[in-house]
Parts: sequence; C-alpha cells; structure tokens
Amino acid sequence: MTPSEIHVPLMDMVMCLSNTADLASPTIVNHQKRVAYIAVCIAEALGLAADEQQQVLTAAALHDIGGLWLTDRLSALDFEVEHTALHSHIGSALLASYPPLADLADLLLHHHDYWDERGSAIPLGAQIIHLADRIDVLLKFGENMCILGQVAGVCRRLEAVAGRMFDPELVDVLVNQVAKYEAFWLDLQPTMIDKALAKKARPEPVVLDLDSLSGFAHMISQIIDFRSRFTATHSSGVAAASAAIASCLGFSEKECRLIYVAGLLHDLGKLAIPDQILEKPGTLSQEEFAVIRSHTYYTYHSLTAIEGLEELATWAAYHHERLDGTGYPFHLPGEKLSPQARLMAVADIYTALSEDRPYRKGMERPQVERALLELVEQQAIDATIVNCLLDNYQAVDLARQEAQAKAVSAYDDFRETINRAVYIYRY
Repeated sequence: MTPSEIHVPLMDMVMCLSNTADLASPTIVNHQKRVAYIAVCIAEALGLAADEQQQVLTAAALHDIGGLWLTDRLSALDFEVEHTALHSHIGSALLASYPPLADLADLLLHHHDYWDERGSAIPLGAQIIHLADRIDVLLKFGENMCILGQVAGVCRRLEAVAGRMFDPELVDVLVNQVAKYEAFWLDLQPTMIDKALAKKARPEPVVLDLDSLSGFAHMISQIIDFRSRFTATHSSGVAAASAAIASCLGFSEKECRLIYVAGLLHDLGKLAIPDQILEKPGTLSQEEFAVIRSHTYYTYHSLTAIEGLEELATWAAYHHERLDGTGYPFHLPGEKLSPQARLMAVADIYTALSEDRPYRKGMERPQVERALLELVEQQAIDATIVNCLLDNYQAVDLARQEAQAKAVSAYDDFRETINRAVYIYRY
C-alpha cells in the first residue's frame, strides 16, 4: 500500500462502523443496515434528489452510533421509546465533529422526535429515519418468522400512531407505495440486506484521502474509548506511541501517519464486545475473556472489508499475535507478521502498561522495561522494536502522554457539549 495513493470510499468506512457496532448483540445485528435500506426506499418514493437520498441512507446507517452502551441500544428497541434519547445527542455530536459528515448531525439529533410536538420543523430526513427505525423494531427475524406475514400488522401499527409519532403523509407513502412491494420486505432478510443496500449506495462514492481518513479514525476511536472508563484514552495512546516508534525506526512521514491511523483503529472490534464485560472491574471469567479475545477478529474483518485498507487492517488487527505463534486470533508465526504489525503489538503493550487506569496507576519505566524484555525473552514480541522503544523512551513516552492528555480534554469537551445540548433541547 502506497500512502500517497490512499483513496478510501467514505461509504465503506460508514458501513464498517455501522456493521461493527451492530455486532454487540444478536438483537441488533443488521439493525442500522435495515433502517438505512428502509429509509432510502422511502426517500425514493418521496421523490427526493439523489444526493438527498444518499444523505438519508448514510445518516440512517449511523443513526445509533451514539448508543455507546448496549443497554441504551436495547432500550431504543421499544416502539415508543423516550424521544429525547441521549444517544441521539451523542450521535449528533460525533458527526458534527467530523466535517464530511457534519451536515448529517441534525438528522441524528432529531431522529426520535414526535410529529405532534414539532411537526414540519423536524428535518425531513430525520422524520424518514424515525419511521424506518420504528418499522424495523416491529419486525421479527428468525426461524419460522415469515416477514411477509408481518406486513399488515406493521402497517396497522404505523397508521394507528400517524399524526402523533409520524407525519400522516409520510405514513401514507410508506403504506400505500413502498409497502406494497413484496421485494422491499424480502430485501430486509439477513441473507439479502447487504446486497440490497449495496444497490442503493452512490455509484461514485466520496473518497477519503489520508487527512480525511485520519479524521474518521479519530471519530471511531472516540466511540471505542468512550465506552469504557478503563480504557478512555487507550487508542490515542497506542496511535501516538506506534507513530513515534515508527519514526525512530526510519519509516517515512506518510507511513508513520498510516501507522497512527492503524493505532486509532486497532481496538475497533471492541465495539462488538458487550459493555458489561468491558466495564467489569474484577477478574474476567474464562468465558468473558474468550469474548474479549474475539475483538481482534472483528477488527480484522471490519477493516479488510474496506477497499484500500486491506494491509492496514493487518497492522491494526494483529496486535495480540505473538512471534512464537501462540497469540490470537489467528496464531500467526513471526514470519507472517509485518514490521508494522510487530510494532503495533509493542505499542499496545507499552501503552497498556504505562497509562493510568481507574484501578491502578501507570507503571514507571523500570517496570515497563522489565515487562517488555520478559516478553522478548519469551519470543512474544520483536526485540528490535522493543530496543528502539527503550532507546527512545523519553520521546515516545512524551508523545503518548501528550496524545492522551489531549484525548482527556477532548472527552471533557465532548461530554460538556452533550450535557449542554440535552439541557437546551429539554428546557
């Protein structure tokens, strides 16, 4: 992969985030994709312009990213969920922080607003997403669940709340135009939704250069890290440390920037881990630890699905592999681990040992050095990279500390933004 040739489709990144976040529970798997498909079909039926349809699709695919905790996501599955849901504000603030998606922030903010309270003041895209979202929570998928047999009941339920939850004209379009096509409903099935949604995506997708990709990765790292108070700045620390070590090893500036992005994304798969496990203060059970070990697998498969990031995916996802082949999830031997992947493993361990956690202070250099050298002796991690880190310890440690201090400040600013937005919205 040549850094100067990075051109990543924005929609691939959107769907990567959407898919991974929906892996946290079987109950919500494919939920955001189905809502995106339903929403874009409604937008088409309304005659919205092509770019407006794509905005609705993109916002719908991310409409629940503000549900940082699984309990929030599951509570939003109640048909008449509290419409000032916190996740709407968090999701809106996240998109507002990333310029290429900032125009969609209002759609997330208002996607639970009731029609009888604000009427046409609610952005049309948000109204569409709200309707699509509620349609999906009414549907049941699984063995012996025929989706076509549910259509009449879904339509009756929507018509019963038209004028209160939804614009009656919008419900009419859904019931009398979109819903009459059996293919529309059958496309929502687990085996069909990916193909159906792909056909609705923009034929010429917006692409991200390295700067835009880095910004998107920062947004994802916020979502990853904000979920757990135990690792609230971990991704930022790994990103900074890995880039600093790479620079000391002689990697080019652009390669260092790509390694930095990989560091931000290395724990992407933790979006698929239930928060009760991430947040458990005590020792994990054997079963819980097995769940945690799956996160690198999800990082790998989420990122390899993105055109242009196939190699970077291995740098990010192999950070728990060991040179002796006893790591996870693929048990790759050293000869199959690139220098970047080996570097990421060292940066991850070093950062985890050095950073403060709520239950302990970060280790001082002598303890960190001893732990790293023990792992080198065990043939777990690369001696050359560890020696480079130790030779440049002060510079690497300063880069990590500065990055994590900025992450703490960003977290505080973000939380204040959310609190202020919720207060203004409610009062």
